[in-house]
Amino acid sequence: MSYIEGESREQRVLFPEVLDDYISEANLVRFIDAFVDGLAMEELGFDRTAPKETGRPPYDPRDLLRLYIYGYGQSQVSLTDPESRAMALTPRGEVSYNVQTAVDRKHHLIVEQDVTNEGLDNHQLFTMAQKTKQMLGQDELQVVADMGYYNHEELKRCEEAGITTYVSKPLVSKNTARGLFGKEKFVYEADRDCYRCPAKERLDFRFETQEGDKKFRYYWTQACPGCALKAQCTTDPRFHRIKRWEHEAVLERIEQRVKANPLILKLSQQLVEHPFGTIKFWNDHRHFLMRGLEKVKAEFSLSTLAYDIKRALNIVGVRGLIAALN
Repeated sequence: MSYIEGESREQRVLFPEVLDDYISEANLVRFIDAFVDGLAMEELGFDRTAPKETGRPPYDPRDLLRLYIYGYGQSQVSLTDPESRAMALTPRGEVSYNVQTAVDRKHHLIVEQDVTNEGLDNHQLFTMAQKTKQMLGQDELQVVADMGYYNHEELKRCEEAGITTYVSKPLVSKNTARGLFGKEKFVYEADRDCYRCPAKERLDFRFETQEGDKKFRYYWTQACPGCALKAQCTTDPRFHRIKRWEHEAVLERIEQRVKANPLILKLSQQLVEHPFGTIKFWNDHRHFLMRGLEKVKAEFSLSTLAYDIKRALNIVGVRGLIAALN
């Protein structure tokens, strides 16, 4: 009895003539195929004993290894559009693209737009904000975005580029999820470089570490074991330890800015969702017609151009637009 075998790549079919023609000569799978063929499987610990005579035959270990290796160059594969991806908030099994827009507050015009196939928004803030700033020719810019865009490095880059951000901080602390005091309950005192806990105890700086490309400082107090609030604070028998990013002051400034302007975050939905809804209503544009990231980018660019032209016509009229061109 032999291993389970797939169809031969030389098997003739109607279109194309042989299965092997589906794969280009430059495709990654050709290297993986040649690489695995050249391996001494037994020396690497793979069992190459003959399959048993009874029961269903197993798959060839070489074929399984090829699939395993290939499964690590590709995390998602779409059979309808190879460059589309499953998004974080789309229904399970559906693939799509992530559309980004920057909309001005006064006229609801789309100032900048882009399409990506990244599943989350948390790496899009600086790129979109900087492109918008350049498009408007402004030295400074105020940007409002929802908490899906919250990312330490992105917010830091925005501040360094003269972009004032209003982004709500998500509560992702494990302690908060457990019903314990999260980091948001601890107040940092910059003049003393310490934290003050809900019990008013002082958490002093202890040591600094380098974690990847980031530096963090750690704080705690020895008063934790005898604290009356310890059961509400931590499950650690010793102390509640606070971890502080070296640029956390940036995040604290943004947090204070948002708290001082609680209504401004509502602008995000009012501004960004308005053009999306209008485009869908005017053009019945509820899905992309093109396939492939570059083509989808072009399709959405045309949609936003049409939207902006119609919007501008309503604001200044045909004569005003022609005069602006001249």
